[in-house]
Amino acid sequence: MRALVESGFAGPPPEQVLQQAAILGRAEHEADKIQDQCAKVLFKEEDSMPPAAVFMWTKVLNKIGADRRNKGGLGCTATRHNN
Repeated sequence: MRALVESGFAGPPPEQVLQQAAILGRAEHEADKIQDQCAKVLFKEEDSMPPAAVFMWTKVLNKIGADRRNKGGLGCTATRHNN
């Protein structure tokens, strides 16, 4: 963003900033989709979990989603494990 301000909104830097904003927008969208998928897995299993566990996992998923949006990271690979 500093490059954009320093350039006076002219020349290549604004285009680079717009391109980076578009990339960020796509990454945020993908993070939201993954977070939604994880939430579906959690809520599908919530009847077999104590309420406190559901609450804590919801907080974990929200934190992972926020972290992924901010700096990238892993998506949900959660699957049900039958023991």
